[in-house]
Amino acid sequence: MQTTQNSLFEEEEKDKQIIEKDSDIDEKEETDENVIYPKDLRGFEIGIQEDKFSVYELLRQYQNGRIILDAEFQRNLVWNKNDMSRFLESVILGLPIPALFFNQTIDNEYIVVDGRQRLSALISFLGTAKKDDVFEHLNFKLRGLQGLKHLNGKTYKDLKEYVGLQARIENKALNIFVIKPSVKLDIIYDIFDRINTGGTKLNKQEVRNALLAGKSNQLLRDLVQTDYFQKAINEGISDKRMKAQETVLRVLSFMIFDYETEYKGSMSNFLEMGMRELNKTDDNRIEELKNRFEKVMRLSHSIFEENNFSLQLNEKSKRINLSIMDSVCHFLDTTDEYFIETHKEKIRKNYETLVNDSDYIKAVTLATSSSEKVQERFYLAKTILSNV
Repeated sequence: MQTTQNSLFEEEEKDKQIIEKDSDIDEKEETDENVIYPKDLRGFEIGIQEDKFSVYELLRQYQNGRIILDAEFQRNLVWNKNDMSRFLESVILGLPIPALFFNQTIDNEYIVVDGRQRLSALISFLGTAKKDDVFEHLNFKLRGLQGLKHLNGKTYKDLKEYVGLQARIENKALNIFVIKPSVKLDIIYDIFDRINTGGTKLNKQEVRNALLAGKSNQLLRDLVQTDYFQKAINEGISDKRMKAQETVLRVLSFMIFDYETEYKGSMSNFLEMGMRELNKTDDNRIEELKNRFEKVMRLSHSIFEENNFSLQLNEKSKRINLSIMDSVCHFLDTTDEYFIETHKEKIRKNYETLVNDSDYIKAVTLATSSSEKVQERFYLAKTILSNV
C-alpha cells in the first residue's frame, strides 16, 4: 500500500524539479514583512469551514453547477491516464486523500482552488461531466495500477462485475475545506504555504488566478505566449506553475500604478491590486497596456539582446532577475521612444554600468520588495540608462 500511496505523488515530484529549474530566475518568491494575524487573538477566527462529502454527493453538486472546476484560470498541471488511475486506485483501496479546498463566492458558488486534478479524475472516470464539459479522458480505462493489477483495462461500467466496487468509489468520503469570501488573500497564501508539505504547494500566482478571476487571466496567458515576450526572456521563465504570468503581471502593475506613491512595500499586495485593476479595466485600456507591453519587450530585446534582464553571477552563469526586469521595463515604458532609438548604443553600454553598480545590485538582490529598494532601483535605472 505504501508503494501505491507514494506513486500518487510521483507527478508532483516532477513538478518540484520544474520549480527548481526556475532557479534560473535570480529572485526567489519573497515573504513580505507584513503582519498577517493580529497580536490579540481573542475573538479572531479564520473563515474556513471543514466538511465531508461523498464522491457521489460532490459530483452531484458539480453537475448542478455549484462547483466551478473548468474555469480558465486553473492551474496548468494536468494528470494523464496513469496519474488519474493511480489516484482512483488509492480511492478504491481506502487510502487517505489530500483535502480539497474551495473558495466560496458571494454568489454562493464554490471555486476549486486546490484539488482540480483529483476532482477531474473522478468526473472523467465516472462519466459525470456536465453537458458542455470537455474532458480529454472521459470514461477512460484504468491503467498502470500496481496494487490492483486485475483492474487494469477496466472502465467504471466494467466494475459492475466486482460486487460493491462502484459503491466503494461513490461512497468514499472526501475532506473539503471551504474558504469564505471574507478571508484575506494574505491569509490564504499562508494557508497554502502550510498545507501539502509532502506534495506540490500552490504558489501565490496560482491562488491569485483562482480567487481574482476575470479578464486579467486571459490577458496574462495571452501575453505569456507571444513571441516577443518569449524572445525578451530568452524563453527563460517556465509557466508550468504560472511564474511567467506573474512576471507579466508585475510589469503591467508597474505600468498601471505610480511606484513612488502607490507601492506600499508588499509585492504580493501590489500584484493583487494589479489583477483587480485589470479585471475592471475597459477593453480600450487593455489594448493600450498590451501595446505598451509589446513595445517594452521588443525594445528591451533589440537593445540588450542575450543580456536582457539578466544578472551576471559568474563567468558561466547568467540569470533573469525580476527586479532588473521591472526597473528596466519602467525606464523603457516611460522614456520617449525616439530618445531610446536615437541612443541605443549608449543605452546598451549604460546597462553594463547599471548591472555593475553596487547600489543597484543590492536593490535587485536584497529585500527587493521593500519600498526603499523599489524606489532605489527604479531611480538608478532611469538615471544611469538615460545618461547620454
